[in-house]
Amino acid sequence: MTFRFVFPAVLLLVFLSLTAPTARADEATCVAKLPSNIDAGMFGSEILEILSRSETFRRQCLRIAAVRFLRIRLGISPPLSTDYRAFTLLARYDAGALRADVTLAFAENYVELLGHEFEHVLEQIDGVNLRADAARGHARVLPDGAYETHRATEAGLQVLREYETLAPEAGRRRQLRLR
Repeated sequence: MTFRFVFPAVLLLVFLSLTAPTARADEATCVAKLPSNIDAGMFGSEILEILSRSETFRRQCLRIAAVRFLRIRLGISPPLSTDYRAFTLLARYDAGALRADVTLAFAENYVELLGHEFEHVLEQIDGVNLRADAARGHARVLPDGAYETHRATEAGLQVLREYETLAPEAGRRRQLRLR
């Protein structure tokens, strides 16, 4: 006598979705196109330009692309208060999905801010305990209760350094020196 365990169709689909590996991006993702879980709004071409110049930003993008239940939406606003050049509002749903609404102030350095805010999203994916980070001195609590982390600050600055190093003008100067 053989025993067969039969999953009802719905349970099988739930089981497969929970045990399936994280999504894999195709080769063009985070190089020539954005992942489907980033709604770049008016920042699409800027993000592609940053991706072409910053390895750090490409790594951030690929990590974001691999998260199945994440959606990032970018927006712009008039200049924010003097305390903020950008902010990210995060919503985590009971089922585990994460939504990040990133708002950048108009006429700010989008290169640095995008790297910075994407790192805040990755902190949540990594399960960073912001309260514990603040207690260890790796983050600070702002007057309104928001957290600012050293990790996000450094990521934004690194993306900016890489972007500026590979700026077209810098590339032309290097070529001229080689001749």
